[in-house]
Amino acid sequence: MMGAMVDLYGVFLPGFLVCAIAAWCSLIVLRKVLVRVGFYRATFHPALIDLALFVLLLAGITAVFVR
Repeated sequence: MMGAMVDLYGVFLPGFLVCAIAAWCSLIVLRKVLVRVGFYRATFHPALIDLALFVLLLAGITAVFVR
């Protein structure tokens, strides 16, 4: 999927962009869960944690879809 283009109603998107959007949506859901649990009160820099979680989610999603 990484080398392929995804056709979205005539607009061709790179496969990596689709994976990045999926990771961003997953991060939004995960962030809401972590806020509800109170995880961010125990962290020093919540924005840095969000960036690290995004990178981990993106790496996991691309690892699943790369053939």
